[in-house]
Amino acid sequence: MISVFPDITIAVIVLIIVVAIVLVARMGILPKKSLPYLAAGLAGVFGIALFRKLRQQDLHDLRQREQGLKELEARMRQTRSGVDAADQQLTQALADLQRQKEATQKEMLLIQANTDAEKAAIGALQGEDLFRKFDQVFGTQGT
Repeated sequence: MISVFPDITIAVIVLIIVVAIVLVARMGILPKKSLPYLAAGLAGVFGIALFRKLRQQDLHDLRQREQGLKELEARMRQTRSGVDAADQQLTQALADLQRQKEATQKEMLLIQANTDAEKAAIGALQGEDLFRKFDQVFGTQGT
């Protein structure tokens, strides 16, 4: 929080004031009845000063944390846009791979076909129907 130096300085100042008040009270210049009020007033003044200093330090810490959070939020937005772009590229690549796989399987089935009717039927196949036909002809899982 705050450094040690201001705490020691405040303590020394309060100690000097207390010693001065006690000396003045013993010398008879200061009435004994007002001594507690004077000490309470001084303690209040220094307590308020210490409270303000602590509050300013906490406010400074909060501002630094807020700045750190803003920086993290900016990095998060930047990362999110990168992830979204990569996700779109991945989706496109998977779709391209699926089309290539279907085209390869269709070509392999067309090579195995004997008649024009079979070739026309294979040409009309798509998706799961194509994979099932491929699995039937070649006896493997179409992955």
